[in-house]
Amino acid sequence: MNREPVSYALAEPFAIWLDRPLEQSKFARGVLRFCKPHRITGIICPPELARESTRFARQELRRDLSCFESVQAARAEGARCLLIGVCPTDAVADFTQEMRAAMREALADGMTVGNPLHVAPSEDGYFQTRPETWQNFVNLRASSGRRLYVGHPRMAYRILTAGNDCSVGKMTAALVLAKELHTLGVRAAFLATGQTGLVINGGIGLPADHLEGDFIAGEVEACIRELEDRFDVIVIEGQGSVLHPAYAAVSVGLLNGARPDAVVLCEEPARRHLKFYADLSIPNLEREWAAIQALSPPSCKPVLLGVSRFGPGKGGEAIGAECRDVLVDGARDWALSVCNRIKSDRTQILQEMKHL
Repeated sequence: MNREPVSYALAEPFAIWLDRPLEQSKFARGVLRFCKPHRITGIICPPELARESTRFARQELRRDLSCFESVQAARAEGARCLLIGVCPTDAVADFTQEMRAAMREALADGMTVGNPLHVAPSEDGYFQTRPETWQNFVNLRASSGRRLYVGHPRMAYRILTAGNDCSVGKMTAALVLAKELHTLGVRAAFLATGQTGLVINGGIGLPADHLEGDFIAGEVEACIRELEDRFDVIVIEGQGSVLHPAYAAVSVGLLNGARPDAVVLCEEPARRHLKFYADLSIPNLEREWAAIQALSPPSCKPVLLGVSRFGPGKGGEAIGAECRDVLVDGARDWALSVCNRIKSDRTQILQEMKHL
């Protein structure tokens, strides 16, 4: 059932192509916030977008940003890969004409193309008749395989970031927590499950939203097992919400494959309706947590590590957990709590072994 291994690693440094202000691209913002400066040459955008994008990068992301008017100019500054920096939800059939033009210029200049969209070059109206170009694309949503869930014993401590909607800071919380654990000397790994995380993580992970339903849990489980030999804690990036009518299939598959020891719940308190679904109210964290508990097997009931608040407002306090904005407050207390839990678990195991 397995396919050929898929690589999600981009050639570096890469340049990010934008057709809109940086502020309006969640994907590009995430990549720029968490990737080290030496990995990115800059952004490619029309002159009218450059000033606003550099201002936003300086003020909100705290980094200086080079802007290029053309792919050729970015290439001249050392860019080896063109990363499409936007992921419109309706781009499921074809690349836009503007994207194609940039891609063609990059390929002609010897660069590769990082593609975060649901559509692959083999499906695009232009590139599907040019198969010789396909090998030069890194498709960040290419299916990683067809491994079924097995139920292997858990060897590392697993933490899943979950939430009551998409785009509520699950990847951010996971990255910040993993970094805090590293600072404390813990062998911790971040497992990316979306296209933004895959770029940040150097291709380590899988695109959960593009796996076939039967294999989501199995692929997640297999990816975790590949990391457990080298790491004591795996922080798994969550997706969507187990109560979301559009994305729950992926969210539940992630939960089943991860079988987390602990969960960080994420929310945007000011949000009242599900993103992209203005007629659907967002579930509160109490409902989300109850659903996660109900869906978890009796032997793998996770504990609630805390609530990550994305943006202003109150909401998570009602669930009785500590709430924080990880970009402002960090996640040191959560990391210390994980260290204490690991120490306690190891002590218990040693005591049990003495009685064998």
